[in-house]
Amino acid sequence: MVGGKMKKILIVLVAIIAAVAIFPYTSLYNFSSGEMNVPIFGKGAGCGNSDIFFNPALNPSLMFSKENYYVGVGFYGISHRETHSEYIFDTYDNTVGKKNIYDNSFLYGEPSYIMGYMPIGIVSISLGYENLISRDYTFRKTCRDDNYVILYDESEAVIGNINGYFLSVSYKFWRIRTGINLSILQGDGTSEYSIIYVDPSKTDSSHSIDEQYSGVRGGLAFTYTFFDNLEMVGIYHVQTIVKNQVGADYIASDTNSVAYDIDYILPNTVGLGIKYSPANQLPSISMLNAVYEKWSELNGA
Repeated sequence: MVGGKMKKILIVLVAIIAAVAIFPYTSLYNFSSGEMNVPIFGKGAGCGNSDIFFNPALNPSLMFSKENYYVGVGFYGISHRETHSEYIFDTYDNTVGKKNIYDNSFLYGEPSYIMGYMPIGIVSISLGYENLISRDYTFRKTCRDDNYVILYDESEAVIGNINGYFLSVSYKFWRIRTGINLSILQGDGTSEYSIIYVDPSKTDSSHSIDEQYSGVRGGLAFTYTFFDNLEMVGIYHVQTIVKNQVGADYIASDTNSVAYDIDYILPNTVGLGIKYSPANQLPSISMLNAVYEKWSELNGA
């Protein structure tokens, strides 16, 4: 009895370690089909992208219930580490050591999603928030010569994100669950950059950039249940324009301020997938899906 229990625990630990090793990070940019919000899809998406099976913002047909209420909250953290070294040579071009150009280690974290649904008559209403893009990033570099004398300090700090606030309505008839949703995309960000020289003959420079993002996206989806353990899902999202208002100040030998607008276009997205959950003693899920995004229609945009 004890041996069987320990065997199950060992299998679960191995599965967790394998999933972490295969997908060990959260993407900083996750609009496209190949990237994802890991806390939402950690239920079974350790390998590849399974948004359409677990993300109610992408597949509104998931959030349906006749009598139950549901609230979910998730958080995430990203540990970022980068090191760059250069070799030091003597006058005979022999290697005498190494010097670190930069050694950065930072930890970022914030709420990843908040969502819930409730039944209203024959439909379910879902409300939610999802962190679509995290732009948090910090870079610091100290450049030295072969005598380890500081030449300049360079730094860049980026803070900001783009969030999606969605409302979904889902309905079930026979073996089919359908849903439609509307997402409001909002966000902001700041970027600070500077390079400071020790040599007074060289000109220091810096810039500060502020950004504001906004957009609206709509979509629909269905889930068809063949059997209790076999489902097929399909999604469609319309092309969306995310507007970005930018204001920037550049400081060097003189100061310049500029303001401009940029449009980011998210293409039409179509997805189809099958999820199979065999009746094993240890629960498991097999998923197969394909997502088509028509980026070619954006050429020249």
